[in-house]
Amino acid sequence: MPKHNGEVEVRLGCLDAAPTDLEPTYENWVIHRERWLPEVPGAGQNERDRNG
Repeated sequence: MPKHNGEVEVRLGCLDAAPTDLEPTYENWVIHRERWLPEVPGAGQNERDRNG
């Protein structure tokens, strides 16, 4: 998994079969989110990259 500045990218679906306590704190590239997908409650929304 790629790491950047102490963060880890978790690929979509890799935790589907396992219970988890992980909770996203932000989302990137929401500009490409499908209209029918809801926002992640409590997570910040970034149109593109978080730091750019």
